[in-house]
Amino acid sequence: MGRYCIIYCILFLIGPVITTFSVESFSEINANQTAAQIISQNFGSYFTSSLQTRENCEAILMPAIILQQVFDLNSTELRSSTMECDSVIEICNPGDTSPFSLSAHYFVGRESYQIAILSANPELKKINLTVPATGLLFQSNSNSFSVSHLYYTNLNRSFFRPFGEPPTFKFMYGDYQLAQLRYLDQDALCCRKLINEIRDAYRPQVDTTNSKVSEQMLTNNDNRYSTVAKFVHGKLEMLQMFSEGNTLDACVEYEYSGLSEKSLSQETIIYPEKTIIAGFQGSKSIRVNINDRVYDVKTFPLTFRRGGRVVAIKYGASNCYGFNLSIPNSIEVLFHTNGVRKVNIQLNNFKYKASEPGTDNGRNINIPISRFSKPS
Repeated sequence: MGRYCIIYCILFLIGPVITTFSVESFSEINANQTAAQIISQNFGSYFTSSLQTRENCEAILMPAIILQQVFDLNSTELRSSTMECDSVIEICNPGDTSPFSLSAHYFVGRESYQIAILSANPELKKINLTVPATGLLFQSNSNSFSVSHLYYTNLNRSFFRPFGEPPTFKFMYGDYQLAQLRYLDQDALCCRKLINEIRDAYRPQVDTTNSKVSEQMLTNNDNRYSTVAKFVHGKLEMLQMFSEGNTLDACVEYEYSGLSEKSLSQETIIYPEKTIIAGFQGSKSIRVNINDRVYDVKTFPLTFRRGGRVVAIKYGASNCYGFNLSIPNSIEVLFHTNGVRKVNIQLNNFKYKASEPGTDNGRNINIPISRFSKPS
C-alpha cells in the first residue's frame, strides 16, 4: 500500500495550496530527506532559470580566472605585469534559436583582475539580469571583490575577504545577484593555490627524463579538496579534485606542444553535475505531512550544471617582452551529455604592461567611455 504525503505550500499570495503525492516507501530515519526530495522534484523548476543565469554570469569571470593561471606558469617572464585583452562571449541558453553575445575587456595580473562589459547584443536579453549588461565592471584583488556599473551606480558593491561559505541558493524566475560571483572568485583562488601546491610537491619526485608516471593522493592545506594528480616527464597531465564525501568536483587534462609546462596547448576541464542546497526567500517554507507527521522544509537539494559540462581551452603562442608564452585564445563550454555548445569565448588583442591592474574598486579601468555602448 502506498503511503501519502501532503504538501502545504504557504509561499503564494493566493493562500495555501494542498497537493497529494504517493510515496511508496520511506523510513522515519530518512523522512526529512524524502520530504526535501519531494519539494525539489515539484518546485525545483522555479529555480531553473536562475541557475542558468548564474552559469551565464560565471562565464564572464572565466577568462580572467584562466589568464591568472598563465602567470603561475610564467612567473619569471610576467612578474608584476598586466595582461590586457578583448573578448567576445557568446551564450546560448537551451531553447534559444541563436546565441546572444557580450563584448568585454580584461585587465589581468598575478593577484588581481578587472573586467568591463563594453556591449551586449541583443541588450534586451540582459543575460537575465535586472540591469543591462553593458557598463558592468568587476574587480578582484587580494583584499576584495567588487561589482559596479558605469550607468547604474546603485548596483555598486564591494566585499572584503574572506567571504565565508556560499549561502543557500534562493534565486527564482531568472533572478540572480552579481555579488554572488565573489564565491566563484574565492573558489577559483583556492583551486589555483591547490594546483600550485601540487606542482611544487610533485616536481622533486618526478623523473623528467623517463616516461615514469607519478601518481598519489594529496590534500591541500584547508582540507577542502583531496586530489589525484598524474605527471609525465615532469609535466602535470591530469588532475582530479574531490570534495567532502569523495565526490568528484572536476577532472582536468592538460596537453603540451613542447617539453615544459609552459608549452601548454590545450586544457580540458570536466565538471560533473553538482548538487547545491536551495531554499525560499526569508523564512518561508513548505510543510509536508507524511503519515500525519509534519515536516517543515526550508532547504532542499537542486542540481546545478545538469548533465555536466566540458570546458575546452585552446592555447596559442604570444610574445611578451621577448618571451614566448602560451595564452588562451578560445574557451568553449559544452554540455557533457550531448556535446552541444553552451558558451563560446574568443580572446584577442593581447597587450602587456609592466604593472598590476589598479585596485580602486574597479573604478579606475582605463577604457575610453566611447568604447562602451549606451544600453537601451
